[in-house]
Amino acid sequence: LDGLESALSGGDFSIMTSAGGFVSRRDYRAKDSLFSGPAGGVVGASTIAHQCGEGRTIAFDMGGTSTDVARYHHGFDYQFEQRISGVRLMSPSLRIETVAAGGGSICGYGADGFFVGPHSAGASPGPASYGAGGPLTITDVNLLLGRMDPGLFGIPARIDAARQAADCVYQSIPRERISDLKIDAMLQGLLDIANERMADTIRGISVREGYDPKEYAMTAFGGAGGQHACRIAEILGAQRILFPADAGLLSAFGLQHARMERFAQSEVLKCWDALEPQFDTLVKRLEEQAVQALSDEGFEKDKILLARRIVQVRIHGQECSESIDWSPGQDLAAMFRSRYLNVYGYYPAEKPIEIVTLRVIAATEKIPLKKENFSYQGKAQSVRTIQSYVQSEWQQIPVFRREDLAAGEFMKGPALVQDAFSTMCIDLGWKAIVGDMGTLRLERICASPPEKRSDGPSMQFELFTQRFFSLVKESGFMLERVSISTNVKERLDFSCALLDAEGALIVNAPHIPVHLGAIGLCVRKLLEEYPMNEGDMVVTNHPAYGGSHLPDVTVVSPAFATSGELLGYVANRAHHAEIGGIRPGSMPPDARHLGEEGVVIPPTYLYRRGEARFEALEVLLSHSTYPSRNPKDNLADLQAQAAANRKGIQTLARLADANGAQTVKNHMIALKEHAAQLLAKRLKVLEYGNYKAEESLDDGTLLKVCIHHSKQRFQFDFTGTKLSHEGNLNATPAIVNSVILYVLRLLVSDSIPMNEGLLQQVEVVLPRCLLNPPFSADPEHCPPVVGGNVETSQRLVDLLLKALRLAGCSQGTMNNVIFGNESVSYYETVCGGVGATNEHSGAHAIHSHMTNTAITDPEILEMRYPVRLHRFAIRKGSGGKGDYSGGDGIVREFEFLAPVSLSLLTQHRVEGPYGMLGGHPGQTGRQQWIKKDGRTQELDSICGVEISPGERLILETPGGGGYGNAKENT
Repeated sequence: LDGLESALSGGDFSIMTSAGGFVSRRDYRAKDSLFSGPAGGVVGASTIAHQCGEGRTIAFDMGGTSTDVARYHHGFDYQFEQRISGVRLMSPSLRIETVAAGGGSICGYGADGFFVGPHSAGASPGPASYGAGGPLTITDVNLLLGRMDPGLFGIPARIDAARQAADCVYQSIPRERISDLKIDAMLQGLLDIANERMADTIRGISVREGYDPKEYAMTAFGGAGGQHACRIAEILGAQRILFPADAGLLSAFGLQHARMERFAQSEVLKCWDALEPQFDTLVKRLEEQAVQALSDEGFEKDKILLARRIVQVRIHGQECSESIDWSPGQDLAAMFRSRYLNVYGYYPAEKPIEIVTLRVIAATEKIPLKKENFSYQGKAQSVRTIQSYVQSEWQQIPVFRREDLAAGEFMKGPALVQDAFSTMCIDLGWKAIVGDMGTLRLERICASPPEKRSDGPSMQFELFTQRFFSLVKESGFMLERVSISTNVKERLDFSCALLDAEGALIVNAPHIPVHLGAIGLCVRKLLEEYPMNEGDMVVTNHPAYGGSHLPDVTVVSPAFATSGELLGYVANRAHHAEIGGIRPGSMPPDARHLGEEGVVIPPTYLYRRGEARFEALEVLLSHSTYPSRNPKDNLADLQAQAAANRKGIQTLARLADANGAQTVKNHMIALKEHAAQLLAKRLKVLEYGNYKAEESLDDGTLLKVCIHHSKQRFQFDFTGTKLSHEGNLNATPAIVNSVILYVLRLLVSDSIPMNEGLLQQVEVVLPRCLLNPPFSADPEHCPPVVGGNVETSQRLVDLLLKALRLAGCSQGTMNNVIFGNESVSYYETVCGGVGATNEHSGAHAIHSHMTNTAITDPEILEMRYPVRLHRFAIRKGSGGKGDYSGGDGIVREFEFLAPVSLSLLTQHRVEGPYGMLGGHPGQTGRQQWIKKDGRTQELDSICGVEISPGERLILETPGGGGYGNAKENT
């Protein structure tokens, strides 16, 4: 910039920022323009939309390596915090989502099936059709399917090279997978995969935020945007597309129409009731600051506009907030309620609302826009026709040279409009007209007829796997956003799953393994006694019904097609940080029976035929023998769990409407069968025999397994495990199911959604023991289980991996830390070392096996709880040595600032995690209580103590076991 300033001989210039406006050279910082290129494209797209009479648009910028999407609704959608390569950046930016799918995205077939991206061929060697030896890419796929005319391409296109690359991919597919697949259909399927991924990204900025894409025009630009716009619009239900002139240069066009802007903001963090009397004064002060900042740049104050007043509002206790565009005289609280209801489907009226941040944007005047005219003048004349793959068959379609088109001319799809830099594919069911400023406006004139697909089950399998995964992922996003407890929204201690009509797990988001294997068993147990009809939701945490421990609360909902046919079930399980019991945090180390661990929720209808039944649950949570210390937060999180299920139900119904209920159910069956086939293939190369192992808990309690593998069966036999546990390390069959499913998933190693197809050919012998204790209707006559879910589950993974000799032992514990008093309850699991394998060393400081949670940010921890975090560091050298070393554990040191009850549930404090095949064990964990007088007390694996202000806990987690002994092997 200094060089440019010098070359301009002192002339003034401004720089485009990531927020879509200009900033002066004097005020510019490098962080301001990290996304200025994509932001310019969004400004250009919004300008084109206004020019064409559209106040709402979705910018769809598909380039060579990636696709950027953004939403514009009479104003830009901003974000004020971003993460870039792990760094948190606090700077205004347009909210632009990126997906690694562009014209240069590499297409192929690998161990995980068909793929599109994320890697790109780049400019060198580029797509195969560039003739430089590049791989098959989306550009090549479009070329081979007749979705661009090589004769009008800006550079020479080698269709023979593209065809050769496609044939290489086709030949790499296992023969059993392509008996039903022709190469043209494979190419169409790859295009479909790319379109689904891009549509899913657009859902993230629209549907997930409560906005319907049907109400938006899509503005397609970038070199490849026009080739995919129609199909993506159809997936999303959008009815209009704008394709600007010079669509490949829209970022430069946006630069021309951007304005000088200044942001003024104030962090508020006050409840609305207390802030409302001073709110107008605060707004006025920020308005003056923003205007003055532009005035200091030399702009006259009467030419400066107050463009936006954006208020970040949230339910008190939640982390996620909603952006409300507010103007003087509007009812801010009512606007927030309406927005919240629209996004989440419910509103927690008992919770106060909190104003997080107030921002005011001042800007210079907009450049006046001339409205573009789209008056029909006549049918356009094509320059030629080419063969194109339409509706799974080849046919001749017209090609129009864009520079030959006159204003008012129109054409119907299928057709191509092309110039040297971009192509617009007008698909069947769409009509386009040319505006007097060169924009192509497309409208959907009829629904496309049902496609005569020829891509066969193998390609459809890939598409539906992605769709099912997207469903549970979106449910998880919903739950994370609207939950109240830190445990859910910060640590992400929850899981979402899709199950078939029989209650078998089909697909899960990458959440918590100990939850996911248990959810199927839970749903099937519930269905035995509690029929579920449309509009029903059932909630439980009872271990007898597939529960794990009481803090893990499961909500199950049936999902129906609009025809009334049962499709399957959507379920989620979330850990409530407080649900009663004899100690805060609901994980007491000294509980004598289940009732002392907290409120036991027997299967209960949370909704019955659409009618909410939270009142009965509130009574249970508030008036049990050991009631919850915060029932309002429990109910708020249950509402969030219900909202997540509704999201999944709606998505599954739409999928059935678009593809047919039976098609959706068939693909659920196919996913299970695929998992079963992969396990069968793996077992063929696993030597027959009995794989035995024993492990002892820290108190000496024996866990025992014999895995029988023969031609006839693959059986897990836990005979010999101790009959019961006197403490809380009793587990349940649901936990055993989770562990077996997880280990089978490791054994298979292929990347597949974890589903119960893996269990189709597996037998489990589970006699009455601490893994299968008896449960009665009376919680006082049921064994405590809170440690079984978090600790025994980890030790069972140790046991099975030891028997199968798959890896050195990982830390084998979740290192549960629970503290609280009558005001607060906090719970976390803490990372440690991972065991080494025969291929690589174990990772340091990470959650492993049955847990997959995050750790609470220190800032959040210290802001919300009476604690100060002094140390969080890797415990160097704690991993076991070997050919491949185990990962190191960590050290975490807390100072408590108020009296709290502290509970610890841990393992591997007596014996270190084992090494495998000569590898050394990892170091044991330890925990020390530093008292006010400076004395240090070593704490047991499982214990509970009362902590005074100023006292500390030093937690050291175990290292992972090593694999192989280097000296012996030499």
